[in-house]
Amino acid sequence: MNELGVRISVDDLGTGYSSLSYLKQFPIDKLKIDRAFVKDMPHADDGVIASSIIALSDALGITVIAEGVETQDQLDLLFEFGCEQYQGYFFSRPISADKLVHLLEADGNVDQTLRRLARAKARDKLRALVFINVVRR
Repeated sequence: MNELGVRISVDDLGTGYSSLSYLKQFPIDKLKIDRAFVKDMPHADDGVIASSIIALSDALGITVIAEGVETQDQLDLLFEFGCEQYQGYFFSRPISADKLVHLLEADGNVDQTLRRLARAKARDKLRALVFINVVRR
């Protein structure tokens, strides 16, 4: 599947239908930690669960993304655990494709291909919400 450019992500790991058995059944590329395990950090056991998911992902060579990051404390703790990709209102609310185009065009450091892609989607009137993953290095 990787040869075809297909990538598999498990969304909302630990809730609903996102089972750990998927890690054995499929060639998983990314795991997304559900916001339910982030929202009460650092005041609850959520940090233990999140750090365990991050450690497991790291051991399996799977990229992990933490969803629902809303505070600097959450971001700092997730970074300390080894998480390098995040989503959440701390960075941005969901935005339309048109707004994304505007943001990308305003930033002269963004790759030209990404800008062209965003413009094409806006021209097609794609009104999907876009979540921006922020990679902290």
